[in-house]
Amino acid sequence: MQRTYCKGFTLIELLVVIAIIAILAAILFPVFAKAREAARKTQCVSNLRQMGTALLMYAQDYDETYPNRRFASAASPKGDDVYSWRTVIQPYVKNRQLFTCPSNPSNQTASTDPSFKISYAGNFNYGDQPRPGSPQVFSVLGNGLFGNSLSPGVSMAAVPAPSQLISVVEIYRVPYVTFMIDIRGTTDSLVPQPYYEKSLFTGHNGTSNYLFADGHVKALRPGQTYQPANLWFRDETPIGPNGLAILQQAEADAR
Repeated sequence: MQRTYCKGFTLIELLVVIAIIAILAAILFPVFAKAREAARKTQCVSNLRQMGTALLMYAQDYDETYPNRRFASAASPKGDDVYSWRTVIQPYVKNRQLFTCPSNPSNQTASTDPSFKISYAGNFNYGDQPRPGSPQVFSVLGNGLFGNSLSPGVSMAAVPAPSQLISVVEIYRVPYVTFMIDIRGTTDSLVPQPYYEKSLFTGHNGTSNYLFADGHVKALRPGQTYQPANLWFRDETPIGPNGLAILQQAEADAR
């Protein structure tokens, strides 16, 4: 009887195959990771677009005025984050999950309004003047898109270039409902400027998704939000040195 022999793989051949698989994995894994992040980024853009539509619907329903960053209530007559701009546009979107970015590492951490997680914050700034003392501070309109709790609110007519004014920004680590890019250092003893350092989220391949006052969404690197044009303020106030430091740090950290 004639015997037959099956030739197996040699050790060298197995090592070559393993090396090829390792090379292919090294090439493909980053591609898969970028594809997954692209899908998450698309979801984030969708979230912000729906917020933009809700903010515009709110403004139309309230005499063409955007909501304040937070509102007064019986429990907190000077305003509280528990009753914020996110709360008042909720009836227009009917989805709290909308306020969570799937890429954000803080998206399971409660914000100062525990009904919402950390991901998105409105653009509020006190403006060029030093922050007034209490109770006047609660009536400050500021020069972002959102006014303070007892202000009359920012009217649509007061925004000369809505396509050039940031409405909502992506943040992490900071639990507040609004983000202040530049509070002039010592103007707010409760929230010193360093509190906002390293809080701009740039996890979408080095960019953030920004919602603008006209409802469109654009992915930008931190440096693109103040050069060549300042997209944070609705007036001609330049960003101060502390605000510039935050943006420059975020630009350096963007990956």
